[in-house]
Amino acid sequence: CIRDSYTYAHSVNVAVLCCVIGMGMGMSERDLNYLVTAALLHDLGKLAIPKEILNKPGRLTPDEYQLMKTHSTRSYQLLSKRWNISAHIKQTVLLHHENVDGSGYPQGLMGDEQSLSVRIVHVADVYDALTSERVYKKAYSHEEAVQMICNGECGTFNPLLLECLCEIQ
Repeated sequence: CIRDSYTYAHSVNVAVLCCVIGMGMGMSERDLNYLVTAALLHDLGKLAIPKEILNKPGRLTPDEYQLMKTHSTRSYQLLSKRWNISAHIKQTVLLHHENVDGSGYPQGLMGDEQSLSVRIVHVADVYDALTSERVYKKAYSHEEAVQMICNGECGTFNPLLLECLCEIQ
């Protein structure tokens, strides 16, 4: 069940970006399948977030932001309860907001504690969010989004993935 057209389009966009980055990194067909599946499902937990928060035109309150941050755990829980899906896919969904410096959520994992799939979904997720128009922000250009990501304005990322992202036009 897709709750809104943005989340649907975002999930598809993230999956495509992940596939391109994964192919560029020489991932196996099996790993690409896991990666793309995780990307398609990464925001499933947003079904449990009220639409007023998901589509709020202004800045989220601290409480609203804390609730929004639960979507990755909720995604993991939904996948664990209802479907027989690879643990690798579920872990990627759970951890897709982790930063390489440990400042992300939900577990605050650093660099090598994260799988390559987690790091790829994270950068693709942020890139697509930046380049998409939302009720609360304009869409940034490819160049603006890459610059914001490289400057650390949107989290911290693996440098090799940033190189792959820069090659996508």
